[in-house]
Amino acid sequence: MIAAPERSGGSSRKLIVNELVRGREDYLKGASPYYDQALAEVASRADRDRSLGKVDLGGLLLWKRLGDYRKWALPLNRMSDEEVRQITGEALEAARDDASGTPEAAARGRERLRLLPGCVQGTGAWPSTILLAAAPQRMAVYDRRAHIGLKKLGYQVGDRISYGPYMAAIEALRDMVADSGRIWLARDVDLALYQLGGPST
Repeated sequence: MIAAPERSGGSSRKLIVNELVRGREDYLKGASPYYDQALAEVASRADRDRSLGKVDLGGLLLWKRLGDYRKWALPLNRMSDEEVRQITGEALEAARDDASGTPEAAARGRERLRLLPGCVQGTGAWPSTILLAAAPQRMAVYDRRAHIGLKKLGYQVGDRISYGPYMAAIEALRDMVADSGRIWLARDVDLALYQLGGPST
């Protein structure tokens, strides 16, 4: 579970929104306009194919720059592309289920990925990256820096959080930003959290 910030009231919400806006702006100032090309390509292929294959996962691995992939790259490569697509297709379907709220869809999508090497345990950057590519209009990346960013905003989080509660927090932050007249995707919030959770903040 994630406990919302203890501070309440309009002025505190305004402070949170200001921090998010600053974080996102700072991220975008330093980001290459080409950085998300691999993510966009994989997301487009996922939309077309309704699943992600091993080549798609390789593109996401390049994009996210994960350092621990050697632990599970071999077992992933030993799986057939058909099996990988079966798993990621079920995750995509769950993540895009409009009949469910975003946190519930996120939790179900995360659960579907547990059969995929690298996604067996924890919330993690890797499974959330796959879910972002599967549903880019709805999902967000969870990683160490986003976790720290939530703490800096006053959220009470433990060492790790599950993806469903994380997305509930993302949605609450999106609502705060929307109240200020800005329409953000969940991805916009995770970029702001990533920047806030970095060493320069």
